[in-house]
Amino acid sequence: MKDAETEYLNWLVDRVNSVPHKNYGMLLRELFRWEFYSDVPHDEDRGADGIALRVVWADEIGYRGGIDFGPPRILETLIGIALRIEDRIFGGPWADDWDHKRIFWDLINNLGLTEFDGILTGSEYEIVGTVLSNFLKKVSRDTFSNIFVFSVTPKNLRKMNIWTQMGLYIGEKWPGNTYL
Repeated sequence: MKDAETEYLNWLVDRVNSVPHKNYGMLLRELFRWEFYSDVPHDEDRGADGIALRVVWADEIGYRGGIDFGPPRILETLIGIALRIEDRIFGGPWADDWDHKRIFWDLINNLGLTEFDGILTGSEYEIVGTVLSNFLKKVSRDTFSNIFVFSVTPKNLRKMNIWTQMGLYIGEKWPGNTYL
């Protein structure tokens, strides 16, 4: 990993590693190691939201070098989605309680990864890898690992792009306002 990319990764980790009495540094670095991709049309836009964080980082720290760190990573993409959700619920009754950090950890919890704080063992890395692989591949009909969970799973969730799932999730999790 290049020095600038390492600094950027540290900035991402510092941005969301905010759960009291927990240290998710290793998990977050593992999320960065995984490339985000999807076979569902328009999900590349969510990856682009993550890549946009690179510009935010460069502007914030005054970095003037190259910021092409390759394809979007899962960590970037999830932070980007959390920021999108925060933007959508802004001004609603939940805006004071739900910032992008809390939303990010809600997404991580939905994936079942909040138990992986501290130092990760080899078997824990394997479990995290399986969850991330299932999330990316959406391996089984409607039971794949997902960042969004619903009380009643919408039809064909596996084929639904992240933007559509996000809209449904916002409507269920923070009801009462029109967000889209």
